[in-house]
Amino acid sequence: MGFAVAAAVLFCLCAGAAVGTSIASLFAALDIIPRLNIGVREKDRTRLWQSAVIVGGIVSTMVYTFGVGMSLGKIASGTAGLLHGVFVGLLAGALTEVLNIIPILTQRLKLKNGEKTIINALIIGKTMGALFFFLVNYFSEVF
Repeated sequence: MGFAVAAAVLFCLCAGAAVGTSIASLFAALDIIPRLNIGVREKDRTRLWQSAVIVGGIVSTMVYTFGVGMSLGKIASGTAGLLHGVFVGLLAGALTEVLNIIPILTQRLKLKNGEKTIINALIIGKTMGALFFFLVNYFSEVF
């Protein structure tokens, strides 16, 4: 029993280190923090942005690990969910723009003027997937 727990702890620490390292290398490779400084016109606050990313990662890890929850009202929860969705969408859009995925995809698929079609398909697919996910969960709790 003790060996199994020790092995599980070691495995989880290694997996967490691998994920953390890969995210840090992604941020470093794409220059996320310097681009963020340029976007908000605050070039001298790089340490502040780096600290915010680190603290956010640590706090979210603690929340998920220990199951910390907050009792927010429906409006505050909806607002927080909307802001999280906007952040994830903007981050995905920025990564797509930086990596030039859509132009490469249109070239490989030999599409003429297909960039708008691909972007619209991504938007509609993401919206439909999110609606399906949340509505299925909502109706499974109601009924």
